[in-house]
Amino acid sequence: MVALRQSLRVSEHEGADFVSAAGTTYDAMGTPQAYQFWNQKEFFGSINTHLRKSNDYTVIDLTGASRSQIDAIKGYVGSLSERARATILFVGQ
Repeated sequence: MVALRQSLRVSEHEGADFVSAAGTTYDAMGTPQAYQFWNQKEFFGSINTHLRKSNDYTVIDLTGASRSQIDAIKGYVGSLSERARATILFVGQ
């Protein structure tokens, strides 16, 4: 679980939201609205869906999430396999 700190551009690849200059692909999830209308089961299911895509990283934007939501998300991500955890990045903390 690493923080994302590089310049990205919108991806032309249908399955990725962003791509770096090096060609690394990122699929983003999480919006302030998702946290306002929080459904933990749905959010965790969405994490799993994003992880099944062929992108290099899944980026979870925590902007607008409460401390308890962040704790729940990080706890869930911590329960995933080491391989899955290595592909998850957090922004907006």
